[in-house]
Amino acid sequence: MHAPRLRAAALAALVGATLASGVAGCTSNSDTTPDASDSSTPLAESTTSPFVTETCIDGNASVVLDEKTTDVTFSEACDSVDVIGSGGTVTLTDVNHLVVEGTGITVTAGSVGTVDFAGDGNTVSHTGAEPVVNDNGTADNTVTAR
Repeated sequence: MHAPRLRAAALAALVGATLASGVAGCTSNSDTTPDASDSSTPLAESTTSPFVTETCIDGNASVVLDEKTTDVTFSEACDSVDVIGSGGTVTLTDVNHLVVEGTGITVTAGSVGTVDFAGDGNTVSHTGAEPVVNDNGTADNTVTAR
């Protein structure tokens, strides 16, 4: 009669030991110290200068309008331009995708494929065909042909 109890106790001890060793093996190896042999390149360099890119890099450009940067002109076509800030004027040549994130921004462009607004009271004037316009719940934005 004692044999079934001993087997159950032995089985419970074995399961407990297995679980304990399994949990002990679940530790995090979250060493965040970079390895000297790591040859990865950082994604971006930090800078203290204002973030304004007046030329396309790999087809993309960004402009941050602020009290120091109020008027930016691009001299070449760009696939995608993101304009961020309040107030100010940006002059572009042709652009496939224009994103305007801010308030009171005026953009004058060549042909434009798509305009995405993420702010209110912005103006885009363009040449060529009417672009696709995504207001994204914003107000008082205008897109006009010139």
